[in-house]
Amino acid sequence: MKENIYDQDDFFIAYSQFPRSVDGLNVAGQWPALQSLLPNFQSKSILDLGCGWLVTVGIVYMQQSMARKK
Repeated sequence: MKENIYDQDDFFIAYSQFPRSVDGLNVAGQWPALQSLLPNFQSKSILDLGCGWLVTVGIVYMQQSMARKK
């Protein structure tokens, strides 16, 4: 079986300290542009059919958007 570099403790520790890993979307340069394209998710139902980073970003944004509007 091929080894996954994320399974190496030294790599994982270093990777987990990158600004993007620590501060998430707050340091993602593309986030303001992407966020401006997203609709208001208040009172909406969401069906997640994808996987990967962009879907995760969308889910996080939707959760934050709904929490702010309560």
